[in-house]
Amino acid sequence: MKRFIIYTFELLFAVVDSTIKRSLRGAKRPTWWLTTELSRKTMRRTIDHSLGWGMEWYRDLQRISAKAYRNDAEIISKKVIVNDVAVEWFENVGKASKEVILYFHGGGYVYGSTDTHRAFINRIAKKTKKTIISVDYRLAPEHPFPAATDDAFMVYNWLIQSENYKSNQIILMGDSAGGTLCTSILLKLKAANSPMPKTSVLISPWVQPYAEGHSINFNDEYDIGGQPFLLDCADRYLDKKNKENPLVTPIFGDLKGFPPMLIQVGTCEVLLTQVQNFVTKAKAEGIDITYTEYEDMFHTFLISNPNVPQSEVALDEIGTYLES
Repeated sequence: MKRFIIYTFELLFAVVDSTIKRSLRGAKRPTWWLTTELSRKTMRRTIDHSLGWGMEWYRDLQRISAKAYRNDAEIISKKVIVNDVAVEWFENVGKASKEVILYFHGGGYVYGSTDTHRAFINRIAKKTKKTIISVDYRLAPEHPFPAATDDAFMVYNWLIQSENYKSNQIILMGDSAGGTLCTSILLKLKAANSPMPKTSVLISPWVQPYAEGHSINFNDEYDIGGQPFLLDCADRYLDKKNKENPLVTPIFGDLKGFPPMLIQVGTCEVLLTQVQNFVTKAKAEGIDITYTEYEDMFHTFLISNPNVPQSEVALDEIGTYLES
């Protein structure tokens, strides 16, 4: 409880400090609103505390915060257990869709849930008018690699084998580590010579957990998390002998035969360089890539800060892409 009290006062101080600094020196980045700066600073403070105060503190904070999230009036959802993995269906009231989005939340394989991403999932459901199935895959360190990958692939197969979806009716979508779970499904399907889903949407995908240098250094002061947090999550999920395994580091995989992809990233992300390298590789291997960099935006800005123009533009891009 003491740490939560300290944390609350820190956030209040962050609001005052950012407001004063902005009035004196202007925006930290050219396109940042005050709300953007506050969102980044509070998220960075929270993520940095997860290293000092511990994983359970951050998980507790997420659980408490997520209680405030509810489905919008036009969205209904139901929870289902699939082979001990919790999934939740989201649908627009009275608007059943033939296609389904299979969604995987981010959080470094250690944090996050459907509840933490509920508001964003609602936004996607309303924008695309499609059914969304969010997967609460097992988290590390209790369930290290390949637990999350196995859960993701299992739920994909369940949709086809038990729910009678065809592969071309499934859209894979995920943010950060969840984006890489999408590519892990594609690699497993390719290895099995199985039909591919219609497309994938990767939001700030974490495609190289142990990457060093470049944007990890020059974007550190602008992003919501830095290299120490990334390495902490990677070490909790992975044995270092797996650090180049394509199922968690798809930049080392053979991507030929993948379906089309939409990839979105912010230019202020520490992951920017690795995402750029992944896109270059995918295009070289013949993948139809729609790739957009959003100026001045930090990691998973669509989810972290929905009230800025870039977030709405990125959401519109997803909606338009999935209409085609």
